[in-house]
Amino acid sequence: MDSGTTTGTNKLPSILRDNSGPRISLGRTRVDTQVPIEDPTSGQVLCQPDFVISATKAASPMRPIAVFVDGWEYHRNTLADDARKRATLMLRGEYRVWSVTFEDIEAAQKLKGGTDLESPLSVLMTESGGQIPADRMPRIASNDLTSNAIALLLRFLGYPDSVDKDPLERLQPTGQHLLMRSVVRPNDVTEAIKARNTLVRRSLPEWLRLDTHGVHLHSPEKGAVQWVGKAEPRFLTGKSTSEYPLAGALVVDDLAIAKDLKPGRNQWRQWLRLANLLQATSGVAMVTQSMLDAGAILDVLQPHLAAPTAGSPDWSRILDDAEFLERLRQGFTYLGSRKAPVPDEIGLEHEESDDYRVAEALWEQARLVFLTSAQRECAESWRRAGYAVIEEGENWWLAVESALKGQTP
Repeated sequence: MDSGTTTGTNKLPSILRDNSGPRISLGRTRVDTQVPIEDPTSGQVLCQPDFVISATKAASPMRPIAVFVDGWEYHRNTLADDARKRATLMLRGEYRVWSVTFEDIEAAQKLKGGTDLESPLSVLMTESGGQIPADRMPRIASNDLTSNAIALLLRFLGYPDSVDKDPLERLQPTGQHLLMRSVVRPNDVTEAIKARNTLVRRSLPEWLRLDTHGVHLHSPEKGAVQWVGKAEPRFLTGKSTSEYPLAGALVVDDLAIAKDLKPGRNQWRQWLRLANLLQATSGVAMVTQSMLDAGAILDVLQPHLAAPTAGSPDWSRILDDAEFLERLRQGFTYLGSRKAPVPDEIGLEHEESDDYRVAEALWEQARLVFLTSAQRECAESWRRAGYAVIEEGENWWLAVESALKGQTP
């Protein structure tokens, strides 16, 4: 667990599922506490979010949501470390990152959906951005910009199809709208803007650094929070087909905050809130002024899908079409390369009377199921139904391969 969270940490599960009824579709999502997440570049634990909300069905396109509950008294001294950890998760693409403060929890406990923070547009919008006609902007829900972090998260998780899709992907038009409002006309790009952009660009992973001829998205320098980045021109029309049509960072001036803590607290909250709203926008990072001054670079490997090395067309189809969590693909790719039997079902959900169980993969002839760490509570139910169970662990694919060899002629 990241140290220094408020006492509100223990109250979050009850807010997610309170006496008024389930806020999250029970049986299809789960909330795990203090989940260590590894940094693949170092092999060490990168961070330990207070909560991870995930679908029990790992084939779901829902990305796990790493929820950080931040207390000001501690985190005002760890902004650079927080930025590094969360930016790494965001850029890796395996998790969504959601930050919650004491004020968000307090509002949720009072059944208030709003926030006392000023509009994100007041932070991001430039004169040029404000002149873009409304009919050229992505349409967004007005309460995306007025809700506190708890209310907004619960709204997205509360949709009936929340685990059949990636719920926070609904923020994609919101993120595009906000960043389009930060555009700067070429004639208005000053040497100071160019220098600021170069400084931020150097902090990003090399694979994310856009061509220098992109359009400047650069919010006004007021307060301690600023967006600095560039985008392909097609980003402004919504017609970009690039995986990363923009690259930039939400910069918080931690040095200025340290000098004036009272207004600094709301600036910090706004920084976290903007990061939440930009979760579905690829190429967004979080940095601090002290990181920029120190020349820090976000050491993040470029996300990629392993090339299928399957030994059969059926395995190729599964590896191409199935929506695995990225951490599982290596194992399934291995099984395909070893010409193991193809699973009969991926992302299985079985519900009969009071018996609800899920599995990531099922081999009917071998009477074998593979369960991810989020599905372990279903293990006994599968065993009662006559199936052997292999749970996610180190080199789980070798255990599956061995079990299948023992059952397959």
